[in-house]
Amino acid sequence: MAGTGGARGGKASAANSGLAALVSGQSLLGTPGLVSAAKAITSSQFGGPISEIARAIALNNQRGRANETLANKYFSNLGQYGQQAANRISSIGSGLNQQLSANASNLDQTLQGIGNQGMQSLARYTPGISGNPGQAQLAQAMAQQRGYGAQSMTGFKDFGATQSANYGSLAAANLQSYMKGGQEALTQIAQGTNAANEPLTSKLASLAEQEGPAYVKNLMGLRQQEIANAFTQQGLNISGIKADQAGQMTAAQAAASRRADAAAARAARRDAAQQKNKTGPYALPKPASTSKTRAASRAAGGGGALTLNENINWLKDLNKVQGVITTWQQGGIKDNKGNVLIRHPTKQQMVPILQGGRYDQNAIDAAFELLTWGYITPGTALAMHQEGVRGGTFRGKPIRVSPPPAPAKPNVGGVGRTGGLGVGT
Repeated sequence: MAGTGGARGGKASAANSGLAALVSGQSLLGTPGLVSAAKAITSSQFGGPISEIARAIALNNQRGRANETLANKYFSNLGQYGQQAANRISSIGSGLNQQLSANASNLDQTLQGIGNQGMQSLARYTPGISGNPGQAQLAQAMAQQRGYGAQSMTGFKDFGATQSANYGSLAAANLQSYMKGGQEALTQIAQGTNAANEPLTSKLASLAEQEGPAYVKNLMGLRQQEIANAFTQQGLNISGIKADQAGQMTAAQAAASRRADAAAARAARRDAAQQKNKTGPYALPKPASTSKTRAASRAAGGGGALTLNENINWLKDLNKVQGVITTWQQGGIKDNKGNVLIRHPTKQQMVPILQGGRYDQNAIDAAFELLTWGYITPGTALAMHQEGVRGGTFRGKPIRVSPPPAPAKPNVGGVGRTGGLGVGT
């Protein structure tokens, strides 16, 4: 019987030790299974929409390129036809000018031949007549006709040159219009593609910003669920867990703790988007939840330990207060638009704001002490215990309780030694 009782005691001790490690985050936060599960949940939430949007953008780009190719080919053909027309018009004008010049030469030669024949006929039919007036009149008439012919052919050539120039200018204007129309069509197609992609790219950027915080939320939610499941399976009460029950960590537990710290650092980097958008732990304090109200009532009148969910929520609020203090210390207190209101806030400036957010006073005191010394004082520990809070971790290890450091003593020369407080007072 004694052996059986010892075995049961050993199992209970192992269960308590394992549960303490579970609550402290040493055995779950960095496990590959939990990280893979959180990634799978996040992928199921964001993978599908992101892929669909990416496909829609690629399809719009493909259609835009196809339309640009068709428009470019169409206007290139028009340009070729316009150039061919301009070349044809230039050729027709040159041919017309050559034909008119030839006609003028032929007309002049014909009139000259007629005049010569007339002179010969007059000489043959009126022989021996000196100073024949008919010949003089004929010569005058033929000269006049040749002048009329030359004048008419000059007019024809001028008209031909003018028409050729007009049609050449028209062909050049049409060619330039085709080129300009092609450029405008290509510009409109590109603008249409960009306009179609603009809401898609905005949605894609929004989903990318939400994916990181969602992963952190899923990871922490799974961890809290594992903790709740462990309490249910073991049938243990959180009030029975104390800091000294965790015992000395083995080499494997120490490695798990280091992995947990590394995972927490990665989660903090992914949580940068929350800090930018003033959401999550970086948001300005919100009104206290029902669990805070119940915790405050226990602190006022005493009512035993908090329930499991209330205890977990209280410890979450403690982490939130630490996050808010750290954010204010690093970047100052800002409004909703990101404008810095207090660049280097002191503790006296931060506490009223935290109290205005209805955070528990014990959580505020514990957060400042943890960030300043790495542990809480016996007075704060007693106030938390009377409020019903049990357990808790800080930087992956159970919260330690220790007296506050003694005030710094002045040197012999009268120059005081400055303390190493991490929180302004």
